[in-house]
Amino acid sequence: MFPKKLIILCFLLLYCLALLGANLLWYKHHSFADFHGFDDLAEWQQMDKLGHIFAAFHLTNLSFVVLGFLYPKNKILILSGLSGFVLLSSIEILDGFSPAYGASGYDLLANFLGASLFAAQKYFFRKMILQPKFSFHFSEFAAQRPHILGDSWLAQLLKDYNGQTYWYAFPVKFFPSWLQLAVGYSADNMLFGRYFQNEQAGLIPFRRYFISLDINLMALKSRYSLLNSLISFANLLRLPLPALEWSERNGFVWHWIYF
Repeated sequence: MFPKKLIILCFLLLYCLALLGANLLWYKHHSFADFHGFDDLAEWQQMDKLGHIFAAFHLTNLSFVVLGFLYPKNKILILSGLSGFVLLSSIEILDGFSPAYGASGYDLLANFLGASLFAAQKYFFRKMILQPKFSFHFSEFAAQRPHILGDSWLAQLLKDYNGQTYWYAFPVKFFPSWLQLAVGYSADNMLFGRYFQNEQAGLIPFRRYFISLDINLMALKSRYSLLNSLISFANLLRLPLPALEWSERNGFVWHWIYF
């Protein structure tokens, strides 16, 4: 059994490192301003909102695992959901004091939806029926605006919405337990957050929709709870597989491998 104080300390240390990383990636070029709000629903074809849902879901999962070492499983579900929501929503404080952003009520709503998606499935089904997943490929746009879309591979992974795809994987009755169906959403052709800004730059943003198979790593369960927890976190990545895409610009496109 791990010492409770050590577990809490490690969790808080990871959280502080995450906040430091967020500050370096998003806020280091901006001075602080008075706290203010910002309506960002129309930006980035809503890719950032899917990112908040994804992050809140998996942060709630992490909270559930950590708290599981400290308290009985039947007492930590609500606390895990609250932890996932509050820890991610603290980013809105930094956004609120940044002149380039602002606190977003839509971000808070997305955080709530992500935390609730995890907690509701654990409560009603005792397992994950719908699993948010993530994949990424490097795009041509980051080099054109590295300050906004990322000047390193890690920054691009988090900031270049052109290369991100968010998936929702779910089991199918006649599939083996390790194989699932997945639907994905992405957007492309974006140097700026808002549609009219991209139009002025000669770009027409467009949405991309995918359907594909998915490998469910959670089917590889072991008798060791810590190993199962590590597998569940690895399962947040959607592995490269063939995919069928539809977009308004290109119609149907088949990808032999898409990530």
